[in-house]
Amino acid sequence: MVLPTRMLFFVMAFARECTESYWEGHARAFESFGGVPTRISYDNSKVMVAKIVGAHERKLTDGFLKLQSHYLFREHFCRVARPNEKGVVEGVVKFTRLNFFVPVPRVRDMEELNGYLAEMCRGDLKRRLRGKTGSKAEMLKEDQAAFLALPAAAFDACRKQPTRANSCPWSGSMIMTTPYRLLMPTTRSSSKGTWTESFYAARRRW
Repeated sequence: MVLPTRMLFFVMAFARECTESYWEGHARAFESFGGVPTRISYDNSKVMVAKIVGAHERKLTDGFLKLQSHYLFREHFCRVARPNEKGVVEGVVKFTRLNFFVPVPRVRDMEELNGYLAEMCRGDLKRRLRGKTGSKAEMLKEDQAAFLALPAAAFDACRKQPTRANSCPWSGSMIMTTPYRLLMPTTRSSSKGTWTESFYAARRRW
């Protein structure tokens, strides 16, 4: 996520693009910025857009509406096949690739990688942009005055759904292996952008 006028950004890695990854990415970005931008511009990802109905009008997915109703920001969508409308984001992607991933960071898992990226984003706040009198951290304080406040209750960036289990229950596009002795008629799966887990009631043996 990028605040374009200040070139402030938050970067997080996910294994796949899905509703849960968008939820968690937004929640972490807002926490990092210390508030919620009043309007956010987007590309036309199917995670957020159910149908394109005009140049900037969209029918939104339930997952995106859930996120928006919690944080109350306004949405703006770029026109289709107009990459110039999101040039700032493309520039930040190039910057982070060259500065955060060269050389390739040595990490054990996604959690450690995102910890490293968060630290690099915090370090970048010390940088002073050409033509600016203050650091990016100082400019962020100015932006925070115009932000929406973070909601008192945290957003639960997690999809929870009841399901029926066999030896290989599915959650979204992720498969989970279940020991046979733990299979029950109903289970509950819980998935976020960075992990998926299932809860089972153990079969009692008499």
